[in-house]
Amino acid sequence: MKFTLATAIAVAASAVSAISPRAVTDTEMGWGKALAGDSKACADLGVIFARGTFDPGNIGPWVGAPFRDALAAKTKSVSFQGVDPGAYPADLAGYVVEGGSEKCALSMGVVIDAYVKACPKAKIAVTGWSQGSLCARKSFGVMSPASAAKVIAYVSFGDPYPASKQLSTLASDIKNSHLQRWMLSPQHFWYGLDGSTTKAAEQVVAALNGSKKK
Repeated sequence: MKFTLATAIAVAASAVSAISPRAVTDTEMGWGKALAGDSKACADLGVIFARGTFDPGNIGPWVGAPFRDALAAKTKSVSFQGVDPGAYPADLAGYVVEGGSEKCALSMGVVIDAYVKACPKAKIAVTGWSQGSLCARKSFGVMSPASAAKVIAYVSFGDPYPASKQLSTLASDIKNSHLQRWMLSPQHFWYGLDGSTTKAAEQVVAALNGSKKK
C-alpha cells in the first residue's frame, strides 16, 4: 500500500473517530476576568494550554479538557486558559513549516506576561499537547524573565520535538511514499483516557504546594 499525505491525515482522523466522543467543553477562558482587571479572579495556579493540530476550540476535547478537569479536581485555586485560535489555528502548516507555530508561541508568551502582571502572586504552568507542546516550549523564548521565574511546571503530552528536527526530510518522504513514520498512532490521542492527565495534574499541584513552602 502506498501512503500519501492525504492517507496519513485520514488515518490520523480515523484514530480520533475511533474514540467515543465525550460531552466536554473544548474552550476555556479562565484567565479572561483577571486579564480584564478583576484581581479577585486571580488563582494560585494559572495554567495555559496549547492544543494539538486540528483540535477544535482553544484547548480541544482529547487532552486539554481532561487535563483541565483533573487539575480542578486536585486544587480549588486554579485558572485554566487555552491559546487564542485566532493566533494559533493549530493547522498542519504550523508544524511542518515552522516546527510548531511561531504565532502560537508569541501569543502564549504575551498572554503569560499579561497574566503575571495582573496576578503577581500566581504561579504558572505552561502546557501543551502534540504541536502544542512545541508551541509551549517556544513560548519560553517570548515571555519575560519575570514571567519565567513564576513558572513552576512545563507539561507536554505527546511532544513531537524529536520528529520536528527531521522535518527537512518530509518532502522527500512524501515524494517516495515513505510516510509511515509520520503517521500518528491511536495512542497519541489517549492521554486523556489512560490516566496521563490525572498523573500530570497531581505533579503540577505537588509543584505548586512545594513552591508555597519556599
